[in-house]
Amino acid sequence: MAERDPASLRTRSEFVEYVRALAEAVGDNPGQYENISSAELLEAAAAWVDDADACAAEADGQSRSVDWSFIAKLLTAALIYE
Repeated sequence: MAERDPASLRTRSEFVEYVRALAEAVGDNPGQYENISSAELLEAAAAWVDDADACAAEADGQSRSVDWSFIAKLLTAALIYE
């Protein structure tokens, strides 16, 4: 897994570097990861967001400012971008 804490990411370039490190980690050690296929990864992402949002709201009572449209575009583009 990428060594950097995702919560520490602040810039676009840091995010890109982090995602590339994740991709490299999966490529190097596919047996260590549960969700290798696109379908598995997307389903796991949806489940995590569904669970994490509820947990975060309960933990601190604050709403999160997330650009859901951007995240949806990111995932859609990642499925077809070469």
